[in-house]
Amino acid sequence: MPTVIINKPVAGTLQPTAVRNPFYRFKYPKSVLDGGFGSFDGANYTNRCAKDGESYPATANEKLANLTLKETVYNVFVRASSFDEMVSAQNQGANFEGPHSGVHLAAACGQDLALLSIAAFEPLFWLHHVNVDRLIAFWQALHFENATMHFSYASDQLFATPTGTIVTPKYPILPFMGWGGSPLTSESVTHIRDWGYTYAPMRFWDQAPGETKMEVSRTVNSLYGPREQQQWQERYSFKGLRRRERMPQREYFAKVEVERSELELPCQVQLFLKGNLAGSFTLLDMPKKGMSYDTIPLRRGIEAVGISRLSTKSVLGTIEDGLGVVISKLDGTTMSLDHVPSLKIEVEDMDVVPPDSLNELPTLGAAQTRTVMGRPLAIGEYS
Repeated sequence: MPTVIINKPVAGTLQPTAVRNPFYRFKYPKSVLDGGFGSFDGANYTNRCAKDGESYPATANEKLANLTLKETVYNVFVRASSFDEMVSAQNQGANFEGPHSGVHLAAACGQDLALLSIAAFEPLFWLHHVNVDRLIAFWQALHFENATMHFSYASDQLFATPTGTIVTPKYPILPFMGWGGSPLTSESVTHIRDWGYTYAPMRFWDQAPGETKMEVSRTVNSLYGPREQQQWQERYSFKGLRRRERMPQREYFAKVEVERSELELPCQVQLFLKGNLAGSFTLLDMPKKGMSYDTIPLRRGIEAVGISRLSTKSVLGTIEDGLGVVISKLDGTTMSLDHVPSLKIEVEDMDVVPPDSLNELPTLGAAQTRTVMGRPLAIGEYS
């Protein structure tokens, strides 16, 4: 909506007043449209789902619903064991960068929000990144013993960073400045408690780290955990009722890795199981090169084809025989898998023991991994 109604104080009383909706869209300055900051081929304002056959927010909601956001986010909370694994797809393991990038691509149907050179002008960017900040803060509360970052890499050329610069948590993130005129660093903005804000249910001022961990565990389980896990907890939560020992659940994951320089970025590596979309790995248009990794839960795809109650051997056989791969580009066309020799997919299965309480996260058993050959999915193959 271009305008929203707020309550504005007028002569000592609150009056409903229509104001411009700051999250509606951003109008690019004339100097940008005239090429004052380089070539610019966009419209005079940020666009969302403006292509033929699209509408906002209906098309965006449909695209977001096709992403396994809930399952993937929960998987990061449960599995990522270090800050570096959790925060970046440039490290192997479960990370928030994958689902973060998926929202960038889907929430505006592949328009301004999907292109990192202009994404920050799209008001949705700020709503999205506040939530990413919240997810990272939750992970830090759950893993408070290991909640600091440790990285070192040679940077590509950025705004104030020459090519080849070794970047660490102490490297200045110019042009952002802190108190006293010193540049901020990744290390200085790691913990939200140092910046005077929080997200429910975290109360740093009167909770010990262990208490915060329990509160965040309950929130994470309630918002992102499997539905049957929550239902079981509700059923057996009466006082004095001795809990039954929970049986491990067999879960399956696709571990994807690919060299970015082989792709036409941004793009999405989509995994299909017998024609049903099982999960996806979204890669934005920066960085241009380097390996990227993601771990994709396959629960939704397995349930869609009705094999969740079969033996582990049968499920793995179905995945191996029925896994299809599509690399979808921003314009809706696809890339040939022959042009992406680095693409590797491993299927991992492991026992996951549900927690005795929503105040805890599940316990992971030993994992077994095998490489599978994802074949190109022919259009209409399962229609």
